[in-house]
Amino acid sequence: MNQEERERHIRDYLDGKITPQGKALFDEWTDRLAQDTRFIDSLSPAQASRFEDDMWEAVRQQAGLPDNPVDPALPTTPFRSVFTNPEQPSSNRFTAALRYGLAASVALLLLAGYLVWLGKPAGNPLASASSSAPVTYREVVAPTGQRLSVTLPDGSKIYLNAESKLQYPETLTGPTRQVFLEGEGFFEIAHNPAQPFVVATPRLTTTVKGTTFNVNAYADESVAEVTVLTGKVEVSTTGRRQAPRLLIPGQRVTYRPDRETLTQTTLADPQLATAWRTGTLVFRRTPMADIVRQLSRQYGVRVRLATPALATCTVVGTFNRASLDDVLAVLCGSIGATYQNQGKEVIIEGNGCP
Repeated sequence: MNQEERERHIRDYLDGKITPQGKALFDEWTDRLAQDTRFIDSLSPAQASRFEDDMWEAVRQQAGLPDNPVDPALPTTPFRSVFTNPEQPSSNRFTAALRYGLAASVALLLLAGYLVWLGKPAGNPLASASSSAPVTYREVVAPTGQRLSVTLPDGSKIYLNAESKLQYPETLTGPTRQVFLEGEGFFEIAHNPAQPFVVATPRLTTTVKGTTFNVNAYADESVAEVTVLTGKVEVSTTGRRQAPRLLIPGQRVTYRPDRETLTQTTLADPQLATAWRTGTLVFRRTPMADIVRQLSRQYGVRVRLATPALATCTVVGTFNRASLDDVLAVLCGSIGATYQNQGKEVIIEGNGCP
């Protein structure tokens, strides 16, 4: 990821367009700077306030900002307001403030063309300005109707479903092994407790130390899911609107962005979540609106519903490497519909569920 890409991700983040890349840039630098909790906890509210003012002033000068910025895109309010919240313990207020402030600092310095950490006088555990070496990412895309696998430098294996994209660093250095996923992937992660593996998607962030799990995070789906087969993972929402959830084998977490709910369940057969790896389609009271999207991805044709009333019809069934015509025949028969195959487009017609 070059400097221009970093600045673009940070600009999007400041504009409220939360992306995995923008969130990762914030988290990477702020976590490194805020990791010494002994220093944070040792400060009184007055000392914390002075530290905040000093840090902001340094950022303001380096980034060439006015003394009293009025641009609402500049993230100054969360940084300062957490100190005035009497309901939160002082140590927690400063921890939150430090994170917001350092995120603002990093963002502003990046936008000013810098890739530096904010330095403080010698003796401060957060001191010593340091540059961050640019990370080069590789991108792998599984096209419509195809699946593929990727082996990372540490031996971890990732299997991508159709219409999925993976970005991963060429060298897995640093405190975490972080990749970015759009779509669906199954992960077999090499065990390394000292370097957790992080899968970032636009909606969910999954952190593991070595396990196997499935992430379903297509942008056009109404939910995002993480299913664990072995080991343990921690799942949090992007932006951390919900408390992180710890999953053990056989458990799934489902995030519904329209309701901002994160639901944890135990599955009778978690292996069904990875059936797509062998070309198997599994529907468990699945709405037709979701089914046509899956069929379009898996078979490389556009499948659409001619009647909106068909969208809420639900279907139960399992299809093991079946042809598209066989799948459509069963689906349409179960909901009283018909279909027309017009080359690269299939149209399902009907009056709705019987």
